Amino acid sequence: MRLGKTRPGVLTLAVRVSIPPRELARSVRASSLSPITYLDSTDVSVARAIAREIRAAALGSKGVKALGLTAHGRAQLSMSITDFKATPISEVYKAVSKLAARHKTGPAEGEVIGLIPEAACERESEWMRQLTEFDPMAKILENRLASPMAWPDKS
Repeated sequence: MRLGKTRPGVLTLAVRVSIPPRELARSVRASSLSPITYLDSTDVSVARAIAREIRAAALGSKGVKALGLTAHGRAQLSMSITDFKATPISEVYKAVSKLAARHKTGPAEGEVIGLIPEAACERESEWMRQLTEFDPMAKILENRLASPMAWPDKS
């Protein structure tokens, strides 16, 4: 355990816990996935319309949340999938593609925010081929647990 001050009036406590990677992976496998799809459009109203249709209430997909945003000058669909076993990412991607085609656009590229469990990786799927700069060693949860980052040195 380490105790220290990061700024005046704020006390921080760091505890190093040793949990076997498999146990930790099991405990976080059901965590939320955050795929982002950039559309081949700059029109945020298209992204918002697709988000509205893709959300669990409109599409009937369990555990899918979505927002239409503008990022880097492009329309972006930012999603959170809370149960990838009930609603695989490939199913969501197909629905997004179909809805985007109705708006005369389509997915241009994508990314995953945070880590993704191995069980959610559908390696031969269209959505995974769309990901830019996807490094399995850095983005797949089990890989990160097998090669954890070094604990910071005392300064």
